[in-house]
Amino acid sequence: MLFAIFLMSRNGGNYILLVSLLSSITIAALAILSKFLDRYRIVLQTEQSNLLVGRWINLFTITIGVMLIFQVYEDSLLNWFTVEGYRGLVNSYVEYGSTPLWFRNALAWVAEHANIFMPIQRVFEVSAAICMVILVFRFPIVLLTTGLFAILSFTEFGVTNVWPPTPGKPPAWVFELLLTTLVSLTCGLYYLFDALKYKSWRYWMLGSKVFESISKLDKYLLFILFFILEIIVFSVTPSSKENDIIALHLAALTLIPLFYILILVDIYRQYKKLIINQT
Repeated sequence: MLFAIFLMSRNGGNYILLVSLLSSITIAALAILSKFLDRYRIVLQTEQSNLLVGRWINLFTITIGVMLIFQVYEDSLLNWFTVEGYRGLVNSYVEYGSTPLWFRNALAWVAEHANIFMPIQRVFEVSAAICMVILVFRFPIVLLTTGLFAILSFTEFGVTNVWPPTPGKPPAWVFELLLTTLVSLTCGLYYLFDALKYKSWRYWMLGSKVFESISKLDKYLLFILFFILEIIVFSVTPSSKENDIIALHLAALTLIPLFYILILVDIYRQYKKLIINQT
């Protein structure tokens, strides 16, 4: 599903197919790791309403982690995670941004010391992406990432929506990052206040279980989400290379039977559990 979404986004330029493939494989591997970590996570005895909120908070956090994984691969292939590429990126914010002078002076100082700040940001983004997808160290990682998003939102004020920045072009839609910052802040505060309830290092590090059985309402919502995504995937008209078209529709075709097989397996498991309880 994510592979199809990445391809449709057209982010990554000429590297879109490679970025989409690497990101999807990485996320799948991290999902398997997160499932393994569920053996050591705590099962919370809470009300269904609170549990439902927690699940969606987890989904938002994982989504932000997925975004960061894609971004890290894209930035690496576009050479922004090199000293010269990083310096050029920051200098473009200094030249075309509309932030206060003191802030642009700070950015210029960061550009001069790109050999220090580039590896720091790269390591942090990679670490944050992994931790948010597998949901470990939830409240410190999410709150620190919120700070990064807030700085980036402020930095991109006035920067054009084309790359490289060009005078006269309209500015980028700043609410893309502002919304991400707000959602990340909400998740971080939720995890922080939730962690303060428990005096357990295991809970602070791993949190509660992620892959628990979900309610019927959650299943219906997921069913609707997948159905809408299928409609989008089959209605899109790819406008790039032939291999992108094949990859996009292959992802859609494999998604349908896989999703319904999972539904049938879930129904079978519930039926089997009911029979065992009756006997």
